[in-house]
Amino acid sequence: MWSAALPAVVWVLSISSCICVAVICIARSHYGRSLVFSESSALGQPVRVRPVTWPVITWHLISLALGLLAYGIYMADGANYPIAAIEFYTNAGWISAALLVLLIAVSLLLMYIQARRATRSQIEEVLAGATMHH
Repeated sequence: MWSAALPAVVWVLSISSCICVAVICIARSHYGRSLVFSESSALGQPVRVRPVTWPVITWHLISLALGLLAYGIYMADGANYPIAAIEFYTNAGWISAALLVLLIAVSLLLMYIQARRATRSQIEEVLAGATMHH
């Protein structure tokens, strides 16, 4: 029955969303590059880190909701699944939940780090502008 696969499909969508949010935050944070606005910056250009955007935050919340939905679907309809599917979900339950919690926490951490780097970037930009005018 295809409905027995629905919790797993929703869980995979949730995990994929978490990974996408993490990749976006890593790419937008410019790790390994200097935030200092000086001639020594890469190619003489300052690295400007943008704040975390609302669509990324929304995407993170959707990944959380999808993760909860996957377990909710199983709890609501799991008794009607074939025995093999019930055994699979029972055996994979704790591991899949731990992985989901870990990825959601990592995504939150990366969003926090991006926001922090964006704040530093904005401060450096303002200070660089102030010193150029003096």
